Amino acid sequence: DALFAFHQRHYSANAMRLCVVGKQSLAELEQLVLPLFYPIPNINRPPPAWPGEPYASTMRRALVNVPVRQLRLLTVLWPMPPI
Repeated sequence: DALFAFHQRHYSANAMRLCVVGKQSLAELEQLVLPLFYPIPNINRPPPAWPGEPYASTMRRALVNVPVRQLRLLTVLWPMPPI
């Protein structure tokens, strides 16, 4: 119930951003993405704001990645307080 309530309260297209990268043309990427994301409702919810730094200073570091094979993968993680 809490998850559903959070979804109803905060899930709004105007508070989201989407980045799409591909070797296809812009028109092809748009054809792939629009059917998946256009139906997301816009309830005009202001985007959330969290005070302070998202990461503690001890968590900041640079990572150097040397690819051993061609792989297209993006993982984004960030800490959030429990709801």
